[in-house]
Amino acid sequence: MSIEEYHGFHGTNKSNALKILGNQGPKTPPKYLNSKREPGNFGYGFYVFLNDARLAFKFARKFNDAKNVKLCSIFCEADENTVLDLRDEELRQQFLAFTRSNQQSIINNLNNFGNKKNNLQILTTGIAIELFISFLKQRNHEVSVVIGESYTKEEKNNGILLTVPNGTEMSIRELSVIKKIEEYDYEKEGL
Repeated sequence: MSIEEYHGFHGTNKSNALKILGNQGPKTPPKYLNSKREPGNFGYGFYVFLNDARLAFKFARKFNDAKNVKLCSIFCEADENTVLDLRDEELRQQFLAFTRSNQQSIINNLNNFGNKKNNLQILTTGIAIELFISFLKQRNHEVSVVIGESYTKEEKNNGILLTVPNGTEMSIRELSVIKKIEEYDYEKEGL
């Protein structure tokens, strides 16, 4: 068993940041698809941008005034056997093969979400990730985090949505991998 260390940044409003930095920590993510909450691009989880405070800030700015944005610096340790890293070519090909052979199940789950909040491509990918994780779990393989490259739109109402990645996101499914959370002073860093 090898332990991998990760450092990510989570951008949110001041109120949520205080909860995350305090005793409450992040909210526990749902464990499986439900019609109440849509999964993100990498399934359910507490999302961070790996090694990129700038993207975390820009993401939070889409929903909050700059004066109300806070960044949390998140330090994690995860057993490499529980990391679903879609940057790995072999794992990515296994995931894509799974999605090709399970298209109808993905579509059925997609139809369970009425008015969709997320971009359809993001929601479809999130559903496929959740189904793949369920498939892995049936084979006694636990997933604590999902990592992948993504494109994060950097403007609230402007800009185009690309599929070429501009960062790496990590969806933390098991909060026990979080070892330390600190406030990150983005103003000092010039963001």
